[in-house]
Amino acid sequence: MENQQNPKQEASRKTTSIKRLKELTKHEDKYVRKKIAKNIKTPLSLLKKLAKDESMTVRESVAGNINSPGSLLEKLADDKYDYVRESVAGHPNTPLTILKKLAVDKKWTVRTHVIRNKNTTLSLLEKLANDDEWEVRRNISVNESTPISILNKLVEDNNKHVRQGLATNTSTPVELLVKLVDDEDEYVRSCLAGNPNMPVTLLKKLLKEKSCKSNLAANVNIPALLLKKLAADEDKNVRLKVAKNLNTDSNVLKKLAIDNHHKVRESIAENPNTPPIVLKKIAKDESWWARRNVAKNTNTPVLVLEKLAEDEDSRVRESVAENANTPVLVLEKLAEDEDSRVRESVKRN
Repeated sequence: MENQQNPKQEASRKTTSIKRLKELTKHEDKYVRKKIAKNIKTPLSLLKKLAKDESMTVRESVAGNINSPGSLLEKLADDKYDYVRESVAGHPNTPLTILKKLAVDKKWTVRTHVIRNKNTTLSLLEKLANDDEWEVRRNISVNESTPISILNKLVEDNNKHVRQGLATNTSTPVELLVKLVDDEDEYVRSCLAGNPNMPVTLLKKLLKEKSCKSNLAANVNIPALLLKKLAADEDKNVRLKVAKNLNTDSNVLKKLAIDNHHKVRESIAENPNTPPIVLKKIAKDESWWARRNVAKNTNTPVLVLEKLAEDEDSRVRESVAENANTPVLVLEKLAEDEDSRVRESVKRN
């Protein structure tokens, strides 16, 4: 019976017998053998066999199997394909001696996987921070686990992409963020605008820059006072981010509820902090998407939900049927709706 099952499914199952897995290692389809190589129940004896498989994708899966021991990974570290060596470089069982070897691999993508390995030492990271390839240094600058001593060095890096990584890194200390706020690269400053650890004084400074406004408006820690200023921006994308921000106060949300761009109004309708009185107004919006978002919002008053239950657009009625606050009587009515999706939503509520 077992042999009549789909070979790929068999190879993936944790319940497949060792005997059957051994038989499947001879399967002509490399993707069947790959499934075995990925299976955490595959014994070491079979992993060793598959580590010599002619298919690169099979060997890569062995290198990624959590149960592959350091001795096996050491052999795969010499594989001619960089995808295999990348998996070895990122594996938690890879010995430090092999990580040191892969840290000078000819392929920069392999070296970046060494950076992400939790067993990589400080001295090895310091070495990689001097790598000739900016992609490698950027992977260090954006890594939240990178020690501050190394970040201190990278803030002076001559490549803008490396400094951009620092600007987005939530572990970058304030003293380094201060240095980057005057960076010559516009995008570095834009990345800073979205960093939740930016002091308010620096956010105010970036408020003057057009390229920073969108990220500022999306910053989860930006104060309501700055959001109020951004709400008047001529760029609809900036106002859209303000409409979505959970720090935006009710007066600003009320103002944006009558914005001339429908996407802004739709975002206001979706914001969980939008007051019921504002949602009541948007419930009459010409945009069905805005009305649907009102129907989804848990702040929407019951009377508004009752009204939206009769909306001409079935997608709006469907959202009313999904809202946990919709009264039983309304749900009973929607249970007989002409649209099957509405009726199904009632069943799931």
